Amino acid sequence: MPRADGSRRNIRTIERIKKLIDESEERQLTTQQIYLKFVERWVKGAPTMARLGNLLAKSKEFELIGQAIGSGVNGEYSYKIGMWGLKHETSIDN
Repeated sequence: MPRADGSRRNIRTIERIKKLIDESEERQLTTQQIYLKFVERWVKGAPTMARLGNLLAKSKEFELIGQAIGSGVNGEYSYKIGMWGLKHETSIDN
């Protein structure tokens, strides 16, 4: 998400998300897992779920790999959660 002068916003947050995905065993995490791990490690710098979803969807460093199924209270309803991974051969400077 470059600005008019070519610089980017949210570089630190994107780098932290990349670190969390890279450290996971399967190299992929759901949006919910990323959020929970982020809050666990960087409480004050954690993005909201809405901001996190936008960063994952709009940043060229991440790709939607698939979807997982989440369930609501008492299993009364279910919903889809995005599964995210790192794109190959991308850098934050491009």
